[in-house]
Amino acid sequence: MRATVTLNGATYSYDEATGARASDHYVDALPALVNGGASRFQMSHTVVTRPDCPLRMVVRLMVGTSYWRMIFDLGDIKSGPKTLPAYTVELNGQTINVRGHWSFARWSQTSGRWPFPFTPVADLVAAKLVPPYDLNAFKGTPPATEKVPSYSPMVITFDPTMENTGERNDIGPVTDWQARYLCTHDAGALADVMNGAEGGWTFPFYYFDPSTGRIIDAIVQHPEAAFGPGSPALAFCPAGSTVDMIFSGPPNTAVPAGMNVVDSGTGTYYINGANSTMPASGSFRVTAWTVGAQRVAPTGTASIKWPKEQTPTPGLSVAFVPNSAVPGTGIVLESGHMPAIFYLPFLLTGDPYYLEGLHGQVMFTAMEMPRRQGPSTPPAINFGNGQPRGLAWSLRDLMGAAKVTPAITPSWMLPQSVFRKGLDNWRAYLTTRWINATTDPMRSGGLFMPNLYPTMIITPWQHHFITLIAAWTAMLHPEWMPLARYFAAEAIAESNGTSGWCRAAPTPFVLQIRDTPDAPVYPNWAKVWQVNAPLLAKADPRLIVNGAPFCPTDMLLNRGGAFDYPNNHLAALTMVERAGISTEGGRAWLYGQLAPKLAAGAGLIEYKWRIAI
Repeated sequence: MRATVTLNGATYSYDEATGARASDHYVDALPALVNGGASRFQMSHTVVTRPDCPLRMVVRLMVGTSYWRMIFDLGDIKSGPKTLPAYTVELNGQTINVRGHWSFARWSQTSGRWPFPFTPVADLVAAKLVPPYDLNAFKGTPPATEKVPSYSPMVITFDPTMENTGERNDIGPVTDWQARYLCTHDAGALADVMNGAEGGWTFPFYYFDPSTGRIIDAIVQHPEAAFGPGSPALAFCPAGSTVDMIFSGPPNTAVPAGMNVVDSGTGTYYINGANSTMPASGSFRVTAWTVGAQRVAPTGTASIKWPKEQTPTPGLSVAFVPNSAVPGTGIVLESGHMPAIFYLPFLLTGDPYYLEGLHGQVMFTAMEMPRRQGPSTPPAINFGNGQPRGLAWSLRDLMGAAKVTPAITPSWMLPQSVFRKGLDNWRAYLTTRWINATTDPMRSGGLFMPNLYPTMIITPWQHHFITLIAAWTAMLHPEWMPLARYFAAEAIAESNGTSGWCRAAPTPFVLQIRDTPDAPVYPNWAKVWQVNAPLLAKADPRLIVNGAPFCPTDMLLNRGGAFDYPNNHLAALTMVERAGISTEGGRAWLYGQLAPKLAAGAGLIEYKWRIAI
C-alpha cells in the first residue's frame, strides 16, 4: 500500500514496505461476549513515518481478505500541538482532499464495506452490552433524529463544540441515531451510526505516546497526566480562529479591548483583546480571535461593532491583513456533553479503529482536569469535569471499555487491565468519598447525588443520567451494585410517593438542598419539599394553596410542558429495575403518568430514552 501526500507545495511518499509492522490484532473478544456477530479475524498493523513530514500513516490489512484501512494521524503527547493546513493524499487511484489536520485527530480511508456481518442487536441486548431499546416502549412516533453527514476526512459528524447545551441528539446513554438503529434495525440509521464513528475521529482523541506506540495510559502508567498549563505537550490546538488586522485613526486615540470586528463575508465576530493607544504613525497591527470556537477565515471586509457599553471612537477604522488568517479547529471537548461515539460501532464490527476511539474518550476524561492527589486511600481518581453529567458520561465510556477491551491486545492497543483498574479505583473512591464517609451529609439515606463542590443547588435531571449509567454498569460489573443502589435513591424518592417529596413534580430542573453552601443538608425529603415548593410555584402556582405547599395528584409537566426531564427520569428508573433494584412503584407511576399524555399527542420521547421494561 502506497500514498503520496502533498503538503505546503511539497510531495511526500509513504510506502507500507518501508514501515514497521507491529503485532497483529486477533479479534476473539466479541464472540466470547455475545452468541453471534463479529467474526474472528486477524488484522495487521504497519506504521510508516517520515523524518520530513509530521503525518504518520498506519496500514491495516484484514488477513485473508481484500479489506484494508489506511489511517493518517498527527502529533503525540511529547511534541506539543501542531496544526497543518489543507493537503491532498493520492491513495489507491483517488485524490483525497483534507481540509486541515490538528494534533490528536486522525482520519482513514477503507477499501469498502466491512467484510463481515454486523453483530445482531438481539445478541448485544441479551449480553446487556446495550440497553433494551424498543420503539414500542411508548406510543407515538419519536421526533425525527438528525441525519449524520456522509463521512469526509477531518469533517466532524457531531456538534463540534461539546459544551453547547440543550437536549441534543448526540448526548445520552447512546446517541439518538444509535438508539434509532437499536430500535428499528434500519439501514439508514446504521449508516448514521458508522458515519458518526468515522467522523468522530476528527475530535482530538488519539493521544499517541511514542514511548509505547499506543494511546497514553493515564490511569496506571501516568496517573498524573492532565491537560493544562502544567503539561505544554498535552494541549489542544486552538479552537478559535485568528486573523491579523490593522487599526487606523488619529494618534493617541484609545483603542479599547472588547470591541468586535465583523467580517462582512461570513458574519464572523473577532474580538480585540487588549487596550491600546494609537501610535504617532496612525496605525498598528494586532491579532484577533473569533468569539468562541470556530473554524473560519474572513471572506469580506472588516468593520467595527461597538458593544453597547462602549462609546465609538471617532475616526477609528479597521482592515483585515490579507492571507493572515489561521483557522482554528472549531472543536471543544467536554465530558459533560460527551457523545457515545465509538462503543456501539465497535460492538457491531469488532474493528479496533473504533475501540481505540473509545480508549481515547476514556483517557480524555481521565486527563480533563488535574487529578486530586493526596494521602487518601484509595487515591482520589476522578474522571470528567466534576459535573454530575460529566460523571455519568465518563462512567459510560469507562465501564464499556473495561467490559469489551480484550484481555490480551497487540502492542499498539491498551489492554483491558488498564480500564478495569480505572473502574475499580473509581468505584473505591466513590464508595469511600460518599457511601462510607463519616462526614458525608448524604449518609441520611443517600438523599442526593454527589457533587464534587459544595453547593446549595443540585440538578436532579443530571443525577438521573448517573442513575441510568450506574444501573447499566452494575449489570455488566456486579461489584458496582452498592453504588447503583446509592445512585438510584434520589430518582426513586422523587417518584415513589412515600419519601416526603411530592412526586407530581418528579424532575425539577434544580433543587435547593441547604440554606447556604456551608449549612447542613436538609435532613429528609419532606424538608426538601417544604423549601422547594414555593420556588417551584413561581413556574406553576398550583404547588401552593392557601400559602402552604400543595401536592397535586397528577404529574405536572416540566418547563412549559417539555418532556425532556421526565423522559430521562423514566429511562433511569427502567434501567434500575432492569438491574434488579426496586423503584418502590416509582417507575410504574411515572410511566402511567407519561404514557397517556404521549398517546394524546402531548409530547414526544426520543429514541434514546425508549428503554423497555
